[in-house]
Amino acid sequence: MSAQAGQAPPLSVSVCVVVDDTTGSLDELLAALVDQTAPPDSFELVIVDASSTGRFATLAGSRHLTTRVVSADPTTGHGECRDIAWRTSRGRAVAYLDAAFVPNSGWVTVLAGATARGRRLVSGRFLRREDVELSLTPPYRELWRGGPEFPLVTSRQLAVLRSDLEAVGGFGDAEKDPDLSDLSLAVRLVASGVDPFRTREAVAFVPLDEQPQDRVARVRAASRVLADHPRARARLLLGGVFWQRRHLEAALLVLGLGLAAKDRRAALLALPWAHERTCLTPRSSGRLRRYLVLPGVLAADVAETTVTLAERLRP
Repeated sequence: MSAQAGQAPPLSVSVCVVVDDTTGSLDELLAALVDQTAPPDSFELVIVDASSTGRFATLAGSRHLTTRVVSADPTTGHGECRDIAWRTSRGRAVAYLDAAFVPNSGWVTVLAGATARGRRLVSGRFLRREDVELSLTPPYRELWRGGPEFPLVTSRQLAVLRSDLEAVGGFGDAEKDPDLSDLSLAVRLVASGVDPFRTREAVAFVPLDEQPQDRVARVRAASRVLADHPRARARLLLGGVFWQRRHLEAALLVLGLGLAAKDRRAALLALPWAHERTCLTPRSSGRLRRYLVLPGVLAADVAETTVTLAERLRP
């Protein structure tokens, strides 16, 4: 609920959401933000409405959540919309969230706490929504679809200090591709002395991505952005080599299985990946199904690892 001007407590986080003509209802997202463990007067919601009809303007001034809606031209680019959001915000930190995602109840608290402790570029983790189940029929097409967990850095779930955005000039529109725009921002932030931080406690529940992605093309495009930035590669890539922790775990699994013929203890190298995909980031919410889809999940993760590792080592 809104406080009177001049009496409002300082906001720790501004949650920024960009919507357009492809955006559906925000009911689930709004309900999740209302149910946050963070005090309602400690954060705000800024919606950048880039729809042609301006249909989200009615969400402004919510009684349950401090909500502001800013209109943008439907032709406004990815980076520019997100720049409008943080420049409109009042929070010390800016937390971007995709309109199709639903945050867990501690999402704001975790991101606010991380930025307050000096974490300046914070990413959460992604889990599939509980109402989305994967097919158990080979070739597990759902498992091969590109998803939001793949990019190195994505503004679909990302917290940044407002002062750091000001220092680097925000997203800008140098990169038209959304993923590359987000990565370009991260590269400039890292170059200015900001270290990335990943937290497992900030969770965004995501729908199934229906559009297959050309992973090789995406990796190569991102590699071109990182090519001239060794500091960014060292900070954004795990060990300067792996894109995601699960890629390292998948590589260890393959190595362990290869060595197991000589020493069965090498099979223990598969445990980190198995723990990751059954307990931390399962691709199916069902207790039994998360184990049944493991062969497909492993195939997808090994394919991702092969593509990213080959591209990283190619030069």
